[in-house]
Amino acid sequence: MTTSARYGRDAAIEALLSTARRELLGLAVATCAIDDDAAAIAAARLRWAIGSARQLILALGEAAGADRLADQVDRLANRAQRWLVTEPPRPLREIGGLVGRVTRRGRRGPGLAADHAALVDLDLDGLDLARISLCGANLTEVTLRGADCSAADASSSRWLRCRLEHGSLRMAVLAGATLERCDLSRARLDGTSWHRAVLAGCTLHGATLTDARLDRAELTDCDLRGANLAIVRSPHVATLAGARFVRCDLRDTHWGGRELGGASFIDCKLFGARGAPALAGVSIERPDLSRLGDGSQIATQSDVIAAW
Repeated sequence: MTTSARYGRDAAIEALLSTARRELLGLAVATCAIDDDAAAIAAARLRWAIGSARQLILALGEAAGADRLADQVDRLANRAQRWLVTEPPRPLREIGGLVGRVTRRGRRGPGLAADHAALVDLDLDGLDLARISLCGANLTEVTLRGADCSAADASSSRWLRCRLEHGSLRMAVLAGATLERCDLSRARLDGTSWHRAVLAGCTLHGATLTDARLDRAELTDCDLRGANLAIVRSPHVATLAGARFVRCDLRDTHWGGRELGGASFIDCKLFGARGAPALAGVSIERPDLSRLGDGSQIATQSDVIAAW
């Protein structure tokens, strides 16, 4: 096989994997919404994408990278079984009729609607899900690594053990959301709204939170090392009033332009925090200023203000 043919086949497999991930999400949403037509269509497309990808991988033989692609397809297929078990295969003619019926309904909005859906164990890595609506949705062990969820509405949603490394939630609304043990390392979270959100045991290492609104949010046992929480626009738009950081690792975070009045930092690691934010009205209790965050240098609020 020539190099160009190999690259073309690899690209086709990646495109089929992306299609399978999107249809898996569509199947899960349709199942939760008890939309039998949409579920049947998504199931048919999902089976086609997985089957087609496997055929192309078989054609690769022992070529480099074939095992990696096969592992991705197998992992996706295993996750899909949870949703496919209730959707038996249907004749192509029947699926064609369902597509026409669903198409005549028209679209509801610019993004996928998954409000109040229960999404469990889905592989959505790398998908373009901009403007997706997840209001009141429950997401458990969903992977969205590198996915684009910009401008998503995830108000009052619940996230458990989800992975969003290097993903984008720019300008997303997560007001009233609850995130537990989720990984958002190096995620793009600029302009997000976390009003009254609750985050527990989450990793936001190196995340971009510029202009993020965190008023009345509560973060407990979260790792924000190296995160950028600076203000690019107005601090009045992205307020921290009423925010609580409890036992969070805030070493080497950037707070330039922030007004921290009304925010509370309790038992947090603050070595290397920088940016000279406005500190009037902030509450800082038992800060740890040790380089290793090992509790060897418990300081006072005055010490933090002097160093910050």
